[in-house]
Amino acid sequence: MKFLFIILSIFIFKISSAASNAQQKYFDTTIIRSSRDYKLNEDDFLKTYGNDDSSKALIKYFFYKRSASKKMIYIPLIVDAAITPLVFVFANTKKDNPTVRDDYPGLLLIFLAFFATTATIALAINGSVRLLIFSKKKLLHHLDNYIAGKPIPKRITKTKIFVAFLHGAKTIKRHPFTRQ
Repeated sequence: MKFLFIILSIFIFKISSAASNAQQKYFDTTIIRSSRDYKLNEDDFLKTYGNDDSSKALIKYFFYKRSASKKMIYIPLIVDAAITPLVFVFANTKKDNPTVRDDYPGLLLIFLAFFATTATIALAINGSVRLLIFSKKKLLHHLDNYIAGKPIPKRITKTKIFVAFLHGAKTIKRHPFTRQ
């Protein structure tokens, strides 16, 4: 009797595990991505995933935010890298009889260079964080959720930029450092 109970238990366990595996395969909607999917540019994203207006607007929105973040990083770095050496060249011009009054403009220029460098570092960190927020991986995650029937998050759909792209705007002209 015990032997029959053990065999029956094993049989029921096998059937239940097979049924659960079949259900899991049927309801599994995850998409396995290759590393190439994260390296697509905007046009390839639009060709591959731009099925309707909302997905096209989402793709354009993410790439617009990414380009604004890159500008936030590189433009201040280039300007600071060009200006800072010039400031130190002009600040180090020595006179024959230097006094505190003669060094004041040089100290002011050095302070301004230090302030500009600090602001540049802050903008570069902010731009890097925004690049992480608007990564291609998160774009694919939002697109997968949208294709699966989930709505696009309201924090994205309420922005003026997304709405403009949704209504067919090709580009948006605005300053990259302003919030919207």
